[in-house]
Amino acid sequence: MSVAAVEAFETSLGKPELKGSWKEAHGGNGTPIVAEFVKYWMGQDVHPMFLATIPDLMAKYPSQRDAIPREGVVDIKDVKAFKKSLEVSEAARALVQWGDLPLSKY
Repeated sequence: MSVAAVEAFETSLGKPELKGSWKEAHGGNGTPIVAEFVKYWMGQDVHPMFLATIPDLMAKYPSQRDAIPREGVVDIKDVKAFKKSLEVSEAARALVQWGDLPLSKY
């Protein structure tokens, strides 16, 4: 999450005493992981209606980390179309033929 998204969320709560509480609780880390951010605010008894706005704020204020494309990552927009594009692999088979194993002499 970007710093701008965090600030916009805190402002949307309408409680000045909560502004900046995320930074204070996490040692000044202004760019949280979304799961940690949601968990923190759930512990502050924030109404779920406000928590539901987080994805919209993340889209409106993207993080620099989100803008960097990672090598080999496939962005799936349509799950059904992606599943149809996959090929069926061949069935699993035994790695060793059990009749080929040496017998113990003892």
